[in-house]
Amino acid sequence: DNGTWIATGVPTLEELRTTGGGHHSTTPVVLEFSESLAGDTLDGAFVLRPINGFTPAPATVHLVGDGRLVVLLPSLALTAGETYSVELDEDAAITDLTGQLFTSSAALGQFTVADTDPTEISLVASWPPAGSIDQSAIGEITAIFDRAVLATTITDTSFDVTVGGTPPTFDPAPGAVEVLAGFFPGQDTRIWRWISLDDNNERVDLGASAAVQLSLSPIGSEIADLDGGTLPAVAIDFTTSALSAPT
Repeated sequence: DNGTWIATGVPTLEELRTTGGGHHSTTPVVLEFSESLAGDTLDGAFVLRPINGFTPAPATVHLVGDGRLVVLLPSLALTAGETYSVELDEDAAITDLTGQLFTSSAALGQFTVADTDPTEISLVASWPPAGSIDQSAIGEITAIFDRAVLATTITDTSFDVTVGGTPPTFDPAPGAVEVLAGFFPGQDTRIWRWISLDDNNERVDLGASAAVQLSLSPIGSEIADLDGGTLPAVAIDFTTSALSAPT
């Protein structure tokens, strides 16, 4: 009843979502796995290594998307024009929720930072992915942006979830991922999460074979950053599984 994904085989890396060139210097690095991972096995497991340097970029690791998206959040701006290799640390021992070990070659992929930060905000990744089917009806909906966005621009119209074209009965405001700022709790507004929860804080079933849409930054309700950059309007559609969530 918590939206987790458990498979019979070992976990695999399905996609590195942050690839290619032209990325913002604060872009999250997003890795999608085949099932939910054990969060306590992720600390220190990944390295962001500059191709033309020796010192890895400092980053914090976060597990979202019901445990299937690992997000590396650079703690400092990445070097303009630099290519970074996303690598598995030699001492990594990542497992799924049943203890099965993720194994891979050290190099997982690469991406390149733009010479100058793009003005427009980009959506790095969403969960569930656009166009996907057989998704959990009680799952988390996640949007990951390439930079911090203004929390005041995340509203019920700029981050709008509908099921079959109408808002769900339990439609809470999305929340930014929680982080530690030194010794104090804070938020990182590069990652936003939404879960339909009832009055008892239990996940609500959105329905079998339901057509779900996340509409982001429509005209008139743009998601913006501190410098005035905005996210072009985008809609992410997916379909829940034909099987109802277990009770």
